[in-house]
Amino acid sequence: MSSVLLTLALAGLAAATPTPIRRQSITTLGQSDINGFTPYTWYASAGYCPANETINWSCGTNCDSNSGFKPIASGGDGDSVQFWYVGFDPSMNEIIVAHQGTDPSEFESLLTDGEFTLTNLNGNATLFPGIDDSIQVHRSISPTRPLTNQGLSMGIDAGLEKCTS
Repeated sequence: MSSVLLTLALAGLAAATPTPIRRQSITTLGQSDINGFTPYTWYASAGYCPANETINWSCGTNCDSNSGFKPIASGGDGDSVQFWYVGFDPSMNEIIVAHQGTDPSEFESLLTDGEFTLTNLNGNATLFPGIDDSIQVHRSISPTRPLTNQGLSMGIDAGLEKCTS
C-alpha cells in the first residue's frame, strides 16, 4: 500500500513540472545605440545633486558631461523633499525633468520607500485635475507632491515657452 502511495505522489510531482516556454530572441545593442543613452544617465545622476548646484549647473562631472544644459528651476532638500530640476538641452532640443530617487544614506528616504500602503491621488484636484479615481500612489510620497509639482510645472511651462519661441 505504501509503495502505491509513493508511486502516486511521484506521478503527481512529474505532472506538475512546468514546460519551458520559448522566449523571444534578445537583440544586442550596438555601441552607438548605447551611446545615445549616455546624456540621460548624466541627467539622472544630477538628480541627486543639491538644488543650489543644479540651478547653476555646477555639480561636477554630472553637470559637466552635459555642459550645454540650461537649468530653469530646481528644488528639494534631499531629505523630506527629494531633489528635482527642470531645464532645456539645446543640442537635443529637449526639456529634461529629473527627480531624485531613493538615497540610501538618508533615513527618511528609506522610510518613504518602506511604506507600501496606497492612497488615492484624486484628493488634490488642483494638482491633478480630472484624474481617474482609481489612480493610487504610495501614502508616504503623496504629501510631498504639492511641494515639488508647482516648481516642476512652472519649470516645464517655462521650458516649453523657450523651446517654441
